[in-house]
Amino acid sequence: MNTLKKSDYERLLLLQEFVSSYFSKKITIKEMPYNVESILDSLENINLEDRKSLFYEWTVLEEIYAYMLFQEREELTDKEKALFEEALKKISSLSSKTSSVS
Repeated sequence: MNTLKKSDYERLLLLQEFVSSYFSKKITIKEMPYNVESILDSLENINLEDRKSLFYEWTVLEEIYAYMLFQEREELTDKEKALFEEALKKISSLSSKTSSVS
């Protein structure tokens, strides 16, 4: 990512924190799509390529969660969980590229 505003840097750190909280079972699957979307919507100064990549991975989260709800299930299948967690890892990796603050 390019040089970021301090507020964007802090939001991306918060995004990484949310992902860590999911993996440590402090946040449930039900909370993740909304939490990720809220942070992504609030970013102001990230380049278009990074924004698209982050939103793509959020879309993966949203689709998996929506399908689970459509199927009237409370939990993901093993395959869905693997895809969901892979998207979260990519989001965390993309957001960790924040190396400087303006």
